[in-house]
Order: sequence, then C-alpha cells, then structure tokens
Amino acid sequence: MSDESETRVEPDHFIIEATDGTQCMVSECDWLFLVGYSWNTDCQGYLRCNNRGTWNGFETHGLHLHRFVVQLMGLKIPEGFNIDHIDRNKLDNRRPNLRVASEEMQHNNLDTQKNNTSGYPGVSFNKSRNKWVARIGENGIRKYLGAFDDPKEGSQVREAAKKERDQQEIEKVNKCLNQRPVQ
Repeated sequence: MSDESETRVEPDHFIIEATDGTQCMVSECDWLFLVGYSWNTDCQGYLRCNNRGTWNGFETHGLHLHRFVVQLMGLKIPEGFNIDHIDRNKLDNRRPNLRVASEEMQHNNLDTQKNNTSGYPGVSFNKSRNKWVARIGENGIRKYLGAFDDPKEGSQVREAAKKERDQQEIEKVNKCLNQRPVQ
C-alpha cells in the first residue's frame, strides 16, 4: 500500500488506490475496512477486489468497491435494482453518492448525448415543424411532451415531467427496499 492511499481528500473522505494507481474516494467510515483489501481497475473503470475469500456471504474476489460500500451501509439490493453513482463518477464511492436505483433511474442519470443540438437533454429540433420537441423516456417508451419555439421552454417542460417521473421511481424503489427513503 502506498502512502497516497492514506491521503485525506476532505474532512471525512479518504482515497483508496488500485494497483494501477487509479484513486477513488470513499467515506471515512468505510476506508478503515476497504484499505485492507487490494483493488484493481476493471475495463469499465470500476474498482474490483483482488482478494480471494468471502465477506458477509459474498465472494470478495471481483466484487466492485461500490457493492462493498452498500453492504457496509446495511442495504440489500433487490432483484432488478442496481447501485447508481449519483454524480456518474465511478471513482466517487462515498456513501452520499451511492443509491439503490431501478434501471430506469440509472438510465435517466446519463449525460446529454454528444450529438445534441439544443443543449438540453430530451429536446431536439423537428425540421418538419420548425419547432423544438421535448420528449421523456418512461418504461422504455419515449413520451412526447410538446413542440416549442425555444429549446429552453421545452427543457423546462421536460424537467417538470422528469421530476414527477423520478418521484414515482423513488417511491417504487422505497417500496421494494421497505426501508428509509431514498434521497
């Protein structure tokens, strides 16, 4: 273990360093447990455990660091749900940045596409109407929200629809988890 693995990032966050030098942030309360393991970076950029053995009923070898953290938090991941990095940074495994999420919630936590011309997610220009069209995904279906002269107006309508949809998804997750509310 290098000296850098003990570097304090913020008052309550520490660094875990993988064998290739990749560093990720973890909460202080998890660092003491996680620093005892060896980590490597997989092809998708997540840290995975190198150590063989079991912990808390799980095979540790190959287990993602964020799964360790969720287990340390005492959360169970229901079938059909995953762990989501809220800020989309795979190397930020601090507790406030991780949540149990449905696939729909994870899908909606993506960056704006590179070919986006409006500058707003879910808003595109319709040449035949000469208008900006807003859409949102719900249960794998793109839902039409309206056509607008200004892309910002379309974005505002989409944001309102997104908040409503996300609240429904959070309620579904909380019902499945049957535990404290997801933030």
